[in-house]
Amino acid sequence: MPKWGLPTFARSRLVCWLKKADLGIAFDGDGDRVIMVDHEGNKVDGDQIMYIIAREGLRQGQLRGGAVGTLMSNMGLELALKQLGIPLRARKWVTATYWKKCRRKAGVSVQRIPVM
Repeated sequence: MPKWGLPTFARSRLVCWLKKADLGIAFDGDGDRVIMVDHEGNKVDGDQIMYIIAREGLRQGQLRGGAVGTLMSNMGLELALKQLGIPLRARKWVTATYWKKCRRKAGVSVQRIPVM
């Protein structure tokens, strides 16, 4: 598998285009990070992914307490979630371990972990 980052993203775009897929998903080596591309090979960013997961969780009655973002989560995500009645509970630059504690404390079921 190529190193994480641009080579993985480029490969995902190419495979998605060649296979005429609706969505391309590439994981890093241990599966804790993901890059997604749409049917046109455009990157689907973390805020878009988080919005989709939160929206579907709400629709299915599985979303609890809101969502937890990072400093990288933009105001557009917060406003889009707010329109659905989903609060964005926190915006911090922290480790994944702290994120889990923050998520449990806030009682939320959707989080975005920062990727460096």
